[in-house]
Amino acid sequence: MCTFHLQCPGCDWIIERSDPSNLSVQCTICSAKNGRTFEFCWQCLREWKGQRPRSDRCDNEGCSNNDLDLLRDCATITLPSVKNIQCPAVRACPTCGLLLNHNTKKCKNIVCSRCNKEFCFVCLKLTPDCLKTSDYFIPCSGGVAPRQTSIPFWGNNSQINWFLPCFLSPPWSLLLLARQSFWCFQSYYPSTKPVVPWASTKSPLPQSLEFLHPRPARYPCCVTWSILFKMANDEKRYETSDIDLGINLVKRCNDIDPFDDDPDTLRAELSCGHIVGPQTLTDYCRIQLDEGKTELRCPLCNGLWSYTEVRKLAKLTPEEQQYFEERLANNATRKTIDIKNCPGCDWIIERSDPSNLSVQCTICSAKNKKTFEFCWQCLREWKGQRPRSDRCDNEGCSNKDLDLLRDCATIMLPAVKNIECPAVRACPTCGLLLNHNTEQCKNIVCYRCKKEFCFLCLKLTPDCRKTSSWFVPCSDGVAPRQTSIPIWRINQEIANKLTPI
Repeated sequence: MCTFHLQCPGCDWIIERSDPSNLSVQCTICSAKNGRTFEFCWQCLREWKGQRPRSDRCDNEGCSNNDLDLLRDCATITLPSVKNIQCPAVRACPTCGLLLNHNTKKCKNIVCSRCNKEFCFVCLKLTPDCLKTSDYFIPCSGGVAPRQTSIPFWGNNSQINWFLPCFLSPPWSLLLLARQSFWCFQSYYPSTKPVVPWASTKSPLPQSLEFLHPRPARYPCCVTWSILFKMANDEKRYETSDIDLGINLVKRCNDIDPFDDDPDTLRAELSCGHIVGPQTLTDYCRIQLDEGKTELRCPLCNGLWSYTEVRKLAKLTPEEQQYFEERLANNATRKTIDIKNCPGCDWIIERSDPSNLSVQCTICSAKNKKTFEFCWQCLREWKGQRPRSDRCDNEGCSNKDLDLLRDCATIMLPAVKNIECPAVRACPTCGLLLNHNTEQCKNIVCYRCKKEFCFLCLKLTPDCRKTSSWFVPCSDGVAPRQTSIPIWRINQEIANKLTPI
């Protein structure tokens, strides 16, 4: 999926990348805070190392784009109906960038399931352009397009950025605008730019938001946390009596909101050592929860805040406590359990059988007085026989990862007695699709879960080595093509750690 926004690994603020061809992105907040230019890699989310600009990777160990690796290293296929022409087995859609494969049957053109654009799998031109000089079963006049070295960005995604705040209810739409435009005065940094139209040097703030408290003149168009927080009449503040609650009160500037600098205002010192006000802490933690975080962390040092600490220092009301506890539990549950929202009633449903895509909703069944089942994959009412693990009978229902696992070409591992296996495998621990470069031994390490497994038998390396070795074929032979993708069960300790006290 094309990503135009990520969180900076240094300050956790949302950054927009203006140049999709450059992985080196500068964070103006970290640069200002550290007094030096701070750049990070858009791919591995670590501080940048090496020359810039680059579109493939930085010099950090392990930095790689698995999609690009697959495009570069995948096997070739032959299209019998197009005069046995050969081309790479995996292509990225030239419109939206989705990775696709050809089943080697019928003509050379395929339709992308995401953007619904039809293109030629051989020359990578859209079908109308390809047909100007060729035909469905005739080799392209321009020959076979080389292996792709970059993945196209789907332009439609960028339009969402301008309208996203409109879909959020106040005050979160305002808080989102604050996050995106807080440092927009530093517009001379080319790597980042404001997301919303009125948060730029060419478009001043609405008059109602201008100069609600003194600011340095060099911030003429900056939307600050303080401006938005002061719009609420019920802004929380500390009292001297809060010392009895065990809160370490100080009269120092707010570290998270640099414009909250009244020297006579009481603020609290967090466990990480930074200073904050109760309203700033409340609203910043709300943003983290709404982003699906399971832990509350400091945006400056990434220090972990316990819920107990946040509840006390943010002076949470009973309503806020209920909201925080429900969101923490919900976010943790989504990471540990296979759950989705029912398309009929929007209630959360847990799938008990990962091998069956047909899931029954008891609420919709009771409401409609008939059994209601929906497809876990396309989230539409179930059609066809059940149980099934591949798809339902709704048009367009398919799992592209499963399609790739089923239809990908085979590769040969010369170092393991030329044994053959599928070119793409799903990690047996977390389900990430991976490929083997056909060099060295048969084992690879998944970059997401860090587990090492055998690409042939799909066992974890310690289990495989009980009866085999690095360069010896597995005793159980080659595992068949995978028909399901493992679900990553993150350690249950995450949920236990977030249980409210």
